[in-house]
Amino acid sequence: MMRFSFVDFDYISTMKMEIVKGRDFSREISSDSVSGVIVNEAAVKAFGWSDPIGRRIVGDPYYEVIGVVKDFHFFSMHVEIQPLVMMIAPARFRYLVAKTAPGVIPDAVEDVKEAWGEFLVDRPCDYSFLDQYFEQMYEGEENLGRSF
Repeated sequence: MMRFSFVDFDYISTMKMEIVKGRDFSREISSDSVSGVIVNEAAVKAFGWSDPIGRRIVGDPYYEVIGVVKDFHFFSMHVEIQPLVMMIAPARFRYLVAKTAPGVIPDAVEDVKEAWGEFLVDRPCDYSFLDQYFEQMYEGEENLGRSF
């Protein structure tokens, strides 16, 4: 069982993921956006690979592993890290991730809303902040910790 994440060329660097083998997606290599995938260490372990680079994953027709990222929690820290396959698939994008400096957040939000409106006229721009998401996710634990 694998989780799939549909990302863009800058996702790995934006999220500051560490590539432990192979390389990141490249706009200069056309096959990256068609058949290239990056997996996490948990996927490498699940497949039982000692050298994952160049390995193929069944697909239409197949996907080829170009890189491996260090494992990271993409759910709660209490959930075991699961195997993950990341691929470039713009037709399946559902979210936009933007990184900004703390002092320019209101301007950045307005810029994103404006750009969103140019491309997705029929869909409103609904946004949230990852730091607030993580804060809410662990708020119960912090309250429990304070009680003790």
